[in-house]
Amino acid sequence: MNAHDSLAEWTEQYVRNKDLLTKSIVNIVREDGGWTFAVIKKDCTQHYLVMPHFAPEDFLKRMKPDINGVLVVLNTKHNLSHVIEHWQALTQFPKLAIIFANPDASGDKRWMVSPHTHDKITERKALRRGLESLAMTVAEVAHGSET
Repeated sequence: MNAHDSLAEWTEQYVRNKDLLTKSIVNIVREDGGWTFAVIKKDCTQHYLVMPHFAPEDFLKRMKPDINGVLVVLNTKHNLSHVIEHWQALTQFPKLAIIFANPDASGDKRWMVSPHTHDKITERKALRRGLESLAMTVAEVAHGSET
């Protein structure tokens, strides 16, 4: 299984497990309008884009300010650097969350940031250090398992 399919499968399981108590998911639709899948809930729809290797230009073309979007990337230094480089653009989407994941980690398997909100509560000069600290809470994806 390639990195995209493996991460997509993990993401769907993660979404379903998070919903066990609330039971708010009505349906999950695969490959919805350029997104990996859409999670249709009783009160909203979340669009998930699984992108093991963050391609900012591709993502920014797809994302709109009113979309409730979740970007799922592998927890790598490369992906973190791309997020930091494009931070200002990412903060323009109030409903965006980014999940950095390592499905094979033995401990925590993911960490998450919402750029729009995060940008309001942290100092810009501490952004890199703060995000790197969050990234360290999950083992980095081993080189070679990203393909």
